[in-house]
This record gives sequence, structure tokens and C-alpha cells, in this order.
Amino acid sequence: MYEDDKDKVQTVIGVHFPQNNNELSTDTVGIEIKITKKNNLTMIESFNSKRYQIKQYDSNTNFCMAQEFEDLTFEQTFGKSKVGADVNPKDLLASELFELKNLWFMYNKKINQLLMILPQEVLNRYDMVVKSLTPPVFDVAKYPADTHFEQVFNEIVYKMGQFYFAVFQSLFSKDNEAMRPMIASFLQTRDPLHRSRKLINLYEEMHTIIDKKLYYVHKTAEEFKERSKTSLLEHAYQKVLEDNKKSEKSKYQEKLDAVKNMPDSVRKVL
Repeated sequence: MYEDDKDKVQTVIGVHFPQNNNELSTDTVGIEIKITKKNNLTMIESFNSKRYQIKQYDSNTNFCMAQEFEDLTFEQTFGKSKVGADVNPKDLLASELFELKNLWFMYNKKINQLLMILPQEVLNRYDMVVKSLTPPVFDVAKYPADTHFEQVFNEIVYKMGQFYFAVFQSLFSKDNEAMRPMIASFLQTRDPLHRSRKLINLYEEMHTIIDKKLYYVHKTAEEFKERSKTSLLEHAYQKVLEDNKKSEKSKYQEKLDAVKNMPDSVRKVL
């Protein structure tokens, strides 16, 4: 059906319906995606932070009617403080962006530690996933001059979101059922700061999981090292005892050999 009607397609949208139920499609939110094939693998990628809300969906043709899903305006989101002072949205976003940058640095540090202890099968899966992702660029100067700051902020948040959901699933959860409600909640958030806060909480939760895994691995390694050390000490002590026994036996043999004119039958008994 897609091959026959693809000329009529304006946008391909990736969206999860609650409980995989087509009847619950209305008002769900998805993102624009691009489907390509690389090395006989179907790659589903997103290069656009635009979101779309499903208004009508035909499960027979897999086509839908959708409209852009916009964030709240800064006036709606920030407005004025309780004392009536103007709130500068850019200052708030810049502060949040600084925290996201530090969070990204911490993520890379922890993920590199984790990769050193993972089995090869998981590493292969992680490597395949990461190659399909584009890391966020935090240097605002590298964006086109006419790009609004809020657009830069949203692009960074969405790219970090892609990394979180893809990497978490590849490393900790083969089943994506648990991830779908989290992705839906993330996409449906219309407040940029609230969306960023959600992302920060998700990353901090993942860092806690990584720390626990590293702790137990290091603890197991230390216990194994202690057991190995104890085993070596026991082996050394046993060897000393055996050497002492051999030494005493050789001394006794020397004394026995020093005795002259002893009948062989008596010597053999001794």
C-alpha cells in the first residue's frame, strides 16, 4: 500500500498507540521519521524535532490525518513571576542548557565505564544503536545565525532524548513495551523546561543504575581477589608444611645412614 500511494505521503510519522490499540490513536503524538536501508538493515531515523498529533487514522491503509503539535508559547509557559517581575525565558533556558551539558558529560563518562564490563552481545547491540544516533551539539555558535535560541534548546533536548531511549533499551531492556509510555509522555510535554526536567530525571535514574552495576561488579572482583589471595596463602602454607615434612624425613634418613653395621632387614623397617 505504501509503495502504491507513497507519492501522496507528505510526512512519515513514528508514533506509539497506547496498548498497541488502533482505536486509541486519536490525539497521540509522534515525530517525523525517515526510513532508509543500510547494509540490508532498515534504519528508522529522525532528523527533525517537529511533532505531530494524530487526528484521524485508517488502520487499513496505515494513513492518517495529523497536525503539528506545538509547544506552549513563552508567555504561556513563563509569564510573570508572583511579584509581577518579567521573567527572561532565554536566561532560564540558558541555565537549563548548562545543566544539560554537564549531564551529557557525566553520561559519557559513566557509559564508557559500563562498556568495559558488558558482554560482547550487548556491546554489539549498543554499537549498532549508537551508530544510528546523532549526538547533541551544545555550542550555540555552530548553529545557523538565524536560529532562535529556543530551537537550539529543543534540538539538544530531543537529541538527548533519542540517546536516552535508544541506549537504555539496548543496554537494560530488550522489551520496548515499558519504554513506550515514557516516550509518549516525553513527546506530549509542551513546556520546554518541563520536558528538559523529565529528561534530566531519566538520565539521573540511568546513572544510578549504572553506578549500581559498576558497584556490584567491582565488589565481586574484590571478593574474587580476596578469595584468590586466601587460596594462595593456604597453598603457600601447605607447601611450607610439606617442605618441613620433607626436611625432617631427610634429616632422619641422614641419621639413619650414619649408623654402621645395621642389618638391612632392620634398616628397611626403620
